[in-house]
Amino acid sequence: MPHFKPGKELRDRVNEEEHDEAHT
Repeated sequence: MPHFKPGKELRDRVNEEEHDEAHT
């Protein structure tokens, strides 16, 4: 990934965690 954005990765990771928690 030439255009790697740590901020976007962090948000995606947090979003996944939140979604997983909400789904549980």
